[in-house]
Amino acid sequence: MCEQGIIDDGKIPALKGKKIGSGSARSVYEMQGKPEFIIKELHNNSISHNNSNQTEWDVWEEIKGSKIASRFGECRCISKSGRYLIMERLGDLNEEEQCLLPEVPTWLTDRQPANFGKASSGSVKVRDYGQVAPCDDRVNAPMWPKISRSEVSLLKDLHSRIPKDWTV
Repeated sequence: MCEQGIIDDGKIPALKGKKIGSGSARSVYEMQGKPEFIIKELHNNSISHNNSNQTEWDVWEEIKGSKIASRFGECRCISKSGRYLIMERLGDLNEEEQCLLPEVPTWLTDRQPANFGKASSGSVKVRDYGQVAPCDDRVNAPMWPKISRSEVSLLKDLHSRIPKDWTV
C-alpha cells in the first residue's frame, strides 16, 4: 500500500476485505491487514459522471495540515482512475454520538449523521465528503453551526425519504 498518494488500480482489489457498506455511488470495504483503513470503490456507473472519490481526494489535498483537517477522515491513497480511495476508517455513531457532530464548513453540502464517524481516538469526523459546493478557500470558509438533537432527527427522517437510486 502507498503511504500517501496515487496507486495503480490493479493493486487495490487484492487489498479489499469484507464489504461493510454501500451507497448510491460507492461500496465500502475493510482493508485486508489494515483495520484502521477502508477502501471506497465507485460503482461502474459512477466513474464518469460522479466521482466522489476524486472529490474527497481533492478536498483532502486542499485541507490536510490545516486547522480544519482534524474534522475530516484522512485520505491516504487514490487509484489512478479514481475508482478506489483508501481512507481512515471511522466507526458508526450511536444515537448519543450523533449529537456530537463537529462544526463543518458551509461547502460541505451533505451533513446527514451517517456521513460522520468516530475515529479510534474517539473524535467525531466527516467520513463522507464527496458532495461539496465550489469554494475558493476551503480552509477559511464559514462554518455551519453545530446541529441540535432535533435537527439530527429531522435530517435522518429526510434522508430516509430519498430514493436509494437517486443521484445529484
